[in-house]
Amino acid sequence: MKIKHYLYLAMTALVMTNCSQEEELQDIQQESFGTLTATIEGSSRSAVTDGGVFSWTSGDAISVWNGSQYVDYTWSSGDNFTGSANQISGYAIYPQGNHPSYSGNGLPQVNLSASYTYGSTNAIMLAKVQGNSNNLSFSHLGGLMRFTIKDIPSSATTFTFTANSGITGNFQVEPQNDGSNVIKATTSNSNQSVTISFDNSQLIDGTGTFYVPLPVGTYTGFTITVGNCSYTSQATNTIKRRTLLLMPTFTCDGTQLTKGGNAFTLENTEQDMNVSGDETLVIETPNSNDANAKLNLNYAPAEENATLNISDGQTGDSQDSKAKVVVDVKNNNTVAELNIDAPTLTVELASGTYETITAKTAKQTLIIKSGVTVKNLKVIGGKVEIEKGADVKSQTQLRVLTFEDVDAKFEPYTLDYADVEITTWSDLIDDPQYGGPLTYADMMSAMYTWYDEGNTELSHIFPEVYGSYCYWSGGHAISNYWGAGYSNEDRNTHIAKYYGEDYVTENAGNDSMLGWFNLQLMTPIQPHSGENFAVHFGYSDFFSMSGETLPEIFFADGEARVIDHMYVTNTNYVLNQLMCGVGSEAGNTFGGSYTGPTENSWYKITAYGYASWDDEEPTSEAEFYLLDGTTPVLDWEKWNLSELGAVVRVKFNLSGSEDMSGSYGLTIPAYFAYDDVAVSFEN
Repeated sequence: MKIKHYLYLAMTALVMTNCSQEEELQDIQQESFGTLTATIEGSSRSAVTDGGVFSWTSGDAISVWNGSQYVDYTWSSGDNFTGSANQISGYAIYPQGNHPSYSGNGLPQVNLSASYTYGSTNAIMLAKVQGNSNNLSFSHLGGLMRFTIKDIPSSATTFTFTANSGITGNFQVEPQNDGSNVIKATTSNSNQSVTISFDNSQLIDGTGTFYVPLPVGTYTGFTITVGNCSYTSQATNTIKRRTLLLMPTFTCDGTQLTKGGNAFTLENTEQDMNVSGDETLVIETPNSNDANAKLNLNYAPAEENATLNISDGQTGDSQDSKAKVVVDVKNNNTVAELNIDAPTLTVELASGTYETITAKTAKQTLIIKSGVTVKNLKVIGGKVEIEKGADVKSQTQLRVLTFEDVDAKFEPYTLDYADVEITTWSDLIDDPQYGGPLTYADMMSAMYTWYDEGNTELSHIFPEVYGSYCYWSGGHAISNYWGAGYSNEDRNTHIAKYYGEDYVTENAGNDSMLGWFNLQLMTPIQPHSGENFAVHFGYSDFFSMSGETLPEIFFADGEARVIDHMYVTNTNYVLNQLMCGVGSEAGNTFGGSYTGPTENSWYKITAYGYASWDDEEPTSEAEFYLLDGTTPVLDWEKWNLSELGAVVRVKFNLSGSEDMSGSYGLTIPAYFAYDDVAVSFEN
């Protein structure tokens, strides 16, 4: 008669890491016969969360060697596992499976499955059994890769990961010099794929998270497939023992998986993540003061123009967060550009050479470790610690024109023509957008003006055209208007929002009253930061009158400075014309026949820099394409203006390809929006 044994597994909150402090398989202390007590090193669990935390869950089972075969013990409740065996000896393996028979000598072999169901993938672990002792201490033998896939088609039922070496089947457990044990990826094992089956009901809004158990080793390239969507990477990824490797987020797009939209949450433990090529990362920080949260970014830059962007996605009050992001550049390669916008994080550069770093860490700190080279460091906010042995060749401070009320330092002033006192940036937002009292009013005296006094020192005044001032003639107006979409259906919805339902109803069918011009200060997305931004209007071409002047920004204190960059995007009005054709605007073709973009179409901004007030002709130029072929700019994009050099003023013009030119010149509205203008100041 077999005796039924109960496994009591004493669990701690366990997290997989690649920390150097590793717990070895240890001798088991004697406890009462009939009870097995299991612990797992560090803290681990069988059901994996996004933070890499593990815990026992329904369906968990382990295989325990009884001297002649493996016997399964299954989780029942709490920390209890139940099963039966005449004796317990050798090793226990988690999870249970078709593990090869054990001879009783040396380390055993373990089996990694080639197929799983959604939510059942587990990190493989091993525990040593000592004599009749009932205590088990589990240690990790490999690691995991985590993939998050968005927009999974409802018809998809499997996720498949394929590597360049054997990752499933039987593996020999091998001892390491540090006393730990591992299983290693091998070319002798021909099975290179893991498949996880699922159904749509298990996903959350079409998004699934998949964990792939892997032996330790370096993997050069992999392919992932979900339904008909696939992605092949040439990146090099290293799996260490106890590593949870957070891979980029992918989105199903037709027949492809596209990489992007990466968001990671820092838990109260260390995590590892590999990043390849050009990445934008959003780091969600805890709302508590957590000194232990750390995310290691193992960055593999592209050969040329590699850019890494670290953004803090925390929307709560985490100004005192102690969370840290460590950037460890593989092979100490060169990163062309690192942009840090992370006011709740400490960012540590552990290795690498950086051509340019733009850093904003607010109350937190940028730490540059010994051996790191930074050729050009631009600091927007936060402390900087440069350790002995680090080489920072150039350091400047960037002040940013944000158009946000909280950043307003200028002295209050009055726009006399409108009898309006300006005390904040929001006071400069006109209502309505078109024909408002601030931007139109009395054309002969409407000198709409603003000045970022005490900060960037940038200023603007509506240009004078034939003795008059009006947004009709060009200028840079402050706005907070935005709304998605640029079709005519979207237009009516937006007009109703800002002008009222009655306005749309009363003018139904009257295209001259319901045109996109009513929404000239609107962008299709939220401001790059905060609530406000600026909208440029104005251009000059062959049909322009000689007296017309391009709108400009200038340094009101007369000093020449380098404008490092600004963020720009299209407006809804411009997008409607670019993508739908000029006939879509209130039935008016503006003297042209443009019906939409082709591969040869383009629409661009040109910035003209003037090194001194005496210069009648520009001394430098920079360009930015709002449309390239059939692809328009739909998001805020960074425009590098440092190539203009030190300037006292910058004028802006818009121009288009030949198909956008009509009898009266440019047929596309000459607008673009900009935000967060960064100016260099010597430290």
